[in-house]
Amino acid sequence: MHTEITRIDLPEAYVLKVGEAKEIIVTRKVNPGQEYSYSDKTIYTFPEKSIIRTTYFKDSELESTREFSVDSLNRVLKNTTRFKHKALGWRTSKYETVYKEKIKDLRILNQDGSLNYTMRIILNDNNNPIEIRTLNTDNQLLGLSTAEYDYKNYSFTYKVYREDGSIVLNKTESFIKDYEIKRNEFGDLTEFFWPTSSSDIKYIVDYKYDDKGNWIKMKKVQIDGKNKKTTEVINRKIKYLKN
Repeated sequence: MHTEITRIDLPEAYVLKVGEAKEIIVTRKVNPGQEYSYSDKTIYTFPEKSIIRTTYFKDSELESTREFSVDSLNRVLKNTTRFKHKALGWRTSKYETVYKEKIKDLRILNQDGSLNYTMRIILNDNNNPIEIRTLNTDNQLLGLSTAEYDYKNYSFTYKVYREDGSIVLNKTESFIKDYEIKRNEFGDLTEFFWPTSSSDIKYIVDYKYDDKGNWIKMKKVQIDGKNKKTTEVINRKIKYLKN
């Protein structure tokens, strides 16, 4: 539920506003210069127009490979990820996503491509998740979590239910409906609050663009009163297909 609520509309690394890419190399520094920091690199290639492959390195070590397909809105439809598990070694996960009006079905697949279970996310008119249902292959309910929003008082109540209907968790947390503050002339988000924050902490995002209008650097800064710190710096090297 929290993952769905806190989705921020920052530019996807594989999406270009203009042109087509042969390869995109994305390097990222998280919390640079601070005690907890790391760097990673993702290499994107495009074997077909709607198919994207990635190779992901964290602190120069290979962590995962991924292949996914997207629709005309650049939403992920199918995904296969091979990742390194600390105890179990290399593992593979597969899922597909089906988008409907105010509903998103995340279908978790077995290794042979058959359905394991479905997570059905139901959205309200503000596109905020109000229910997440876990369903088995017969569409029977296995688990349920809900969110009720009090937009006037900047809060939401999050509940998790057992199969028998009893409540496991009932918690009220902060929520900012209008977290978006500003966008630039390219339509990219440049200033926002964190959706589940109870404070006045803001995030400022600064971009640099190439001559085609695609971003090549993105820097995110957290502002807490008079205190500022850089939380993320992303550089993007784009190799364009020749016309």
